[in-house]
Amino acid sequence: MMNGHTKKDYRHERRMKRKMMNAMELNMNELELVNGGRAVAGGLAHKPAAKAGYILHKITARDTVWGLSRKYHCSMDAILAANPSIKDKRLIRTNYWLYIPA
Repeated sequence: MMNGHTKKDYRHERRMKRKMMNAMELNMNELELVNGGRAVAGGLAHKPAAKAGYILHKITARDTVWGLSRKYHCSMDAILAANPSIKDKRLIRTNYWLYIPA
């Protein structure tokens, strides 16, 4: 016993740290940081400036690229082209902003 901790406690602590590091690494791989706008895998973190010919949409729970394409009458490819920060159309985050072609 070392300082009130057993070898088992230390092993458990190391295992938990390793799990946390693996989880953080996965999350960091999902993110794409861009200068100025902090773009994340599913849009822009802060409300960006409006662009001519685009509508800004704040992503809410249960929003999908397919659903937004139906709502705004445009193709999924057009939405993905307008938002290059989206690497995977299944990974859009709530409370982020997307440009939707008008």
